Amino acid sequence: MRIENIQRMAHDILEKGSIENDYIEYKNEVKPTKEVIKAIDEADLIIFGIGSLYTSIIPNLLSKEVVESLKNSKAKKMYVCNIMSEHGETDNYKVSDCIKKINSYVKEDLMDVVVVNNKKVPDDIKERYLGEIAGQIDIDYDVLNDMNVEIIEDEL
Repeated sequence: MRIENIQRMAHDILEKGSIENDYIEYKNEVKPTKEVIKAIDEADLIIFGIGSLYTSIIPNLLSKEVVESLKNSKAKKMYVCNIMSEHGETDNYKVSDCIKKINSYVKEDLMDVVVVNNKKVPDDIKERYLGEIAGQIDIDYDVLNDMNVEIIEDEL
């Protein structure tokens, strides 16, 4: 059931070229396994990413139980930001936009740390993404600092 919903949403993105309603919900309540909740409860660090924001990361936040466990967890939460945007999903997003979108699903500021690439993507790599209409996701240091998100940056 979960995979079918994700596939349907991915199909809509490809067909329409964008996510029209940028808040995703399932028709039926999503129930995580006991092992998922236990893993969150016992974690020292919870890492989100790398992957499609809307079809890989956010679907994990559609369970009320997972969200509550994440909120109650004392673990540090880390987001590993994609280097490039995805057309129709994260066009013109900055790093903080990705984190704000995740936060909107948990209804609080969740991320403690973000890992980002601080190197300009070389032209030959950018050429590979031209057909995908993708661009480099910029680091908006001031906004991230205002959000109290620690920035770990390197040439990734």
